[in-house]
This record gives sequence, C-alpha cells and structure tokens, in this order.
Amino acid sequence: MEWGATLPAILASPPDPATVGEDWRRMWRERLEGAAFPLERWIRHETRDAYWRFGAVNESPGGIACPALLVGGWSDRYSATVMNLLAANRERCWGIVGPWGHHYPDLGSPGPAIGFQQEALRWWDRWLRGEENGVDAEPRLRVWMQEYAPPGDRLKRRPGRWVSERTWPAPAVSDRGLSLGHGGDLRLPEGPGSGTVLVPSHPEVGAASGDTGYFGREGGLPLDQRVDDALSLVFESEPLPEALEILGAARLEFSLESDRPVALLSARVNDVPPEGAAARVTWTVRNLALEDEGRTPRRMVPGEARRFAIAFPNSAYRFRAGHRVRLSLSCGYWPLVWPAPRPARIVLHLRDARLVLPARRAAAGEAPVVFAAPAEVKGPRTRAVVPARGLLRRAASVGAGGVRSSGWRLPYRCTHFSDIDLDFGVETRAEYRMDMRDPDGVSVRFEHRLHFARAHWAIDVIGIAELRSTESAYLVSGSLEARENGERVFERRWNPVIPRSCS
Repeated sequence: MEWGATLPAILASPPDPATVGEDWRRMWRERLEGAAFPLERWIRHETRDAYWRFGAVNESPGGIACPALLVGGWSDRYSATVMNLLAANRERCWGIVGPWGHHYPDLGSPGPAIGFQQEALRWWDRWLRGEENGVDAEPRLRVWMQEYAPPGDRLKRRPGRWVSERTWPAPAVSDRGLSLGHGGDLRLPEGPGSGTVLVPSHPEVGAASGDTGYFGREGGLPLDQRVDDALSLVFESEPLPEALEILGAARLEFSLESDRPVALLSARVNDVPPEGAAARVTWTVRNLALEDEGRTPRRMVPGEARRFAIAFPNSAYRFRAGHRVRLSLSCGYWPLVWPAPRPARIVLHLRDARLVLPARRAAAGEAPVVFAAPAEVKGPRTRAVVPARGLLRRAASVGAGGVRSSGWRLPYRCTHFSDIDLDFGVETRAEYRMDMRDPDGVSVRFEHRLHFARAHWAIDVIGIAELRSTESAYLVSGSLEARENGERVFERRWNPVIPRSCS
C-alpha cells in the first residue's frame, strides 16, 4: 500500500529545468498525462500468476551468468532473497546479510554498518578489471548472527556477531523439530501430538508488528511481542539448556480446518528471555485459499482438514541458554496483512504438527569475518533546511463506536543540494482504521509528498492511496496532484472496484 502512494509521486516528479531547459513544463505535463496507478494492477492479481512471475529471478536463477554479490539486511523484508538465490545458483553468487534495514550497508541501521564502498570496489576490481584480490575466495555466505535485544521502536546496534559458511546450503545446518503440544508446549525433542485446538481470531493482533519493512528510515521495528501473544495461540519451549543458533528458513508443518473458504494464518517465532519483553525473530503469513506455491486458488472446504507446510523467511539468530522459543499463531496480523473477507474459525490439528528450525552447529575456532569500517566518502554539498527525524508512531486507540485507529508519520524533512541549488523535501503518512464491530470497516490511507524548489520556483507532487473492502470486492482509491508555486496544475483520481475471490 505504501508503495502504491509513493511510486506514482516519484514517477510524476518534474524534469529539472536546469538540465532540460525551458521545455521542462511541456515534458512534465506529458509525464503527468501518462500517469498510472500501479496499485490497481497489483491488487487485481491475487495469485502468483504470470504477471508476478515475469522477470522474477527465482523463476530462472540459472540464467544469472555473471558473478553476483547479493546484499541484504535482516530488518528489511527483502532479505530472504539473498540466501534463496544463493542456494539456487551456487556457482555465480555470493551473499552478505547484515542487521540493517533497507539501507546501503555503510549507512546501515540497526548497526553495525560495514565498509560497503570498499567491499564493492573489491568486487568490481576482481570481475571488471581482472585483479586477483581474493574476493572470489570469500565464503559464499556471510551473515550477522543476531541475538536478543529488548524490543523497541529504534535500535542503534543489534547484538550478535558475523559468521560465514563456505557453501550454502551448509552442511553445518540441519533440521531440528519441535512438536506442538496440547498444553501449549513446544517439545524438544519432538514427539507426536494429539487433539485439536482453536486458533484465536482477534482483530487487534499485529499491534506490536512494526513497520512494513524498515525502508531506510529510523523507527518502526517490532515491539514487545507479549502484546500480540496474549491474543494468539502460543506454544512455548522449556528454557533452553544451551544456546541454539538457527540459520536459514524455519518451517511450520500442520493440518487444520476452517469454516470459511478464504482464511489466513499468521505465524511468529519469538525469543522469550527469563525476564522482560519477548522479541520477534521471524514471521510469515499464509493465505489458506491458495495452493502451496500461490499460483492457483485452492479454497478451504469447511469441515475438511488440509495439510500445510509454511516456510518462514530466512533468518540468522542465536537463542541464548535459558531463553525460550515461542511460536504464536493467529488468524490475522493487522495492519501488515489485509484481513480475510470474514472472520474464520480455524481448528489446528496437533497430530504431526511441528515447528522445524534450521539448527546451526557453530564450529570450534570459526574463522572471523572481517569487514572494513565505513569509509568517509565525499558526497554532494548539502545542508538541512528542515532536519530529518525518525518515524513517529501513533499508538492504537479505540474511539467512540469501537473504531480502532493507529498510524505513523515520517515528518517532513528538506535538504538543500548546493551544487545544483535545489531544495528537496519529502514526507509520508499512514493511517489505519478498523471498526471492531464491522468486518467491512477496515481502511488504510497512505499519503506521500515530494517537494522541489529553487528561488521563485516550487513544485509539490502528492500521491495518495486508500483501500477498503467488502466481502466480495476491494474498494481502491488513488489520487495524484501536482502544484507549481502553490497552484494546482494537475489532478487525477482513480476509483476501481476489484473483485476478490481468494484473498
């Protein structure tokens, strides 16, 4: 949803008159007249059909013929791609995953950041200039093995250490299964469970979920998971007698039944210390109305149990001795995941239900992974017109009539680029609303504004995306507005109604 508001505004940005000359306004007008609303197309494709598969690197990973350095961060929702692609193309790929969000690694937050400029130069020198500098002898995978930190909106540095694997998948990683017990226990070693248990369907689960992806901004990390766990179905291990490291994709195997053909299951793996707040390690969501790969609908048959195997995104995490592993299940995860058309009664079958963790054996005397410190790189000459501030959250509140609202704001910030005498400003707002009494009373609104200015010239571009739904349709609204020196010069609105069949 956020990208649905942001992308149209970016695409509608004006050409720079200092670059293209006096014809900039005509060029801009042509660009505005061709404006599209990509969110509409995204929502129309409910399954992983040809639209999503076209150009997707995981559809043909062997097609990568040149050496590729894959870089990601655990606080970024895209990070799972690094290890997935590395496993699919072992000959041409190397991977680095740090603790940071959607940032360049030399600016990474949460830290520690690394000298990415130096790492990139080593890469280019080897493959573009032919220098034998040893970069191809590096381990195929270098990752930050995270450890527990008290959860909070911001984190300066993530506890942990760098580890490496010569190959991926790695022989040091093997499955460790934990069975789901009727009393809410997570047993290690695993054993057969029995009986059934109801998965709660509480609309407030997700209050501690955090931002959608920590996209290059400060603030928005997941909070104390006890808030959501109190409203979820929870399975928890005994205190671990020794530290447990996981590296790769955990998975959840189970059978369940639903009284609705379209339903959701959210799963979170949390780290529970002996005292204090629970921290989220990894999470996933499964649309139960799709087949395993998400390409075709396969709606639930009420009263009929069905087997599932759900993969979590890749992670690297060390549970300390004395901590507990917690699995939390719910029928939704608002506002990160749009709710199912109607609340479902989901019954989990405990027989052969298990959480499988990719347990890593830490080798004695592991070779240290060393990166250079971030370099001092000369960039453009800038000064802050309006200083940047981190993301500001608005905690959920329930108003009159049972309407629960929450949101966040990335406050307006503006930077002057002296070399081109240009002010550039940006701000983003998100608003979430849920009527606790009305399944159709859910809405999201994102607004993204860009500002460009020089003396006697100012341009503002505002993109807005809104979403509501009924049991059978998505009600989408979008708008794009452009202003020159405060006067509106262009406006376009979209209001598609999109049928929903399996989401």
